Amino acid sequence: MAVKKKFMLTDDLKKNVFNVPEGYFETLQDRLVEQVLDAEPQQQLSWFQALRPQLAFAAAFVSLVGIGYGGMVLLDHLSAVSDPVDPVSLDDFYASAIEMYNLDEQAVLRVINEEKIDHSVNTEDIIDYLVSTHVSLTDIASLE
Repeated sequence: MAVKKKFMLTDDLKKNVFNVPEGYFETLQDRLVEQVLDAEPQQQLSWFQALRPQLAFAAAFVSLVGIGYGGMVLLDHLSAVSDPVDPVSLDDFYASAIEMYNLDEQAVLRVINEEKIDHSVNTEDIIDYLVSTHVSLTDIASLE
C-alpha cells in the first residue's frame, strides 16, 4: 500500500502535460465569428425529402397490417377446413367405401359397432369414483 501512495504522489505525475498555444483564447472569438459568417446556408429540402421518414414509417405500418390480415384470413381458412365431420357425412363415406371397394356390408357394420363407445355412466360408478378420490361422504350425500 505504501508503494502505491508513493507512486501517486510523485511530482512527475502532478505536472500538467497539456499546453495551450499562445494567444489561442484571444483569437478564438474572432475565428468562430469568421467561420459562422463564411458558412454556406443549408439547402432547402423538397417536400418529398422532408416527408420521406414519415412515408417509410407509414409503409412499414401498412405492410404489418397487411401481413396480419393475411395471417388471419389464412388461419380462418385452415380452421374451416379442419372442422369436425358431421355423422351424416360419415354414413355417406362408409356407404361409398362399401360400394367402391366391394366390401361385405355386414363386416363393415360389425367393425363400426365395435368402435362405438358406451358413454352411459350410472350413479354407483360416480359414487365409487368420488370415494376413490377421497371426497368426504357428507359431500357425496349432499349431491344425491
